[in-house]
Amino acid sequence: MHIFQHGDIVEVTSKHERLFGSYFEAIIIKQTEKYEFLVEYKKFYENKEEKCLLREVVHIAKIRPIPPEIKSSYFNIYDQVDVNDKDGWRVGRITDRDAIRSKLTDEDGSIYSVYFSSTGEEIAYQKWKLRVHQEWVDGKWIRPKNFCRQNYSYS
Repeated sequence: MHIFQHGDIVEVTSKHERLFGSYFEAIIIKQTEKYEFLVEYKKFYENKEEKCLLREVVHIAKIRPIPPEIKSSYFNIYDQVDVNDKDGWRVGRITDRDAIRSKLTDEDGSIYSVYFSSTGEEIAYQKWKLRVHQEWVDGKWIRPKNFCRQNYSYS
């Protein structure tokens, strides 16, 4: 089992129903119990004045390291992706793609429609807000079954 150290940057899954399945960036402050850690969120505050970052004790099962970056030239319909939304990463599935390519850089500027089964929402995002979905299982990063090797590369 991966044990985190003070200063490690991690992602923490939310306990809140509306944000179920989302991950938020945090830093490990210290280990408080055998399987619990005090974390400080990078973008959540204790109050509306936004002066103190939120800290909470989290069970190790709710914590994972930052996933390795997998570069994608584009995403396919039905690909499972993580979307950077509401200061966290939400898991969704690509349902549509409005293909746009930059004439100057030949980069994919497509708009992707993403369906979130946790909320029933379908929202359009630019490609730069998406990443390849990966699961942290038994101390290893696992890609979804629909992963297509020709479109991705590790950086």
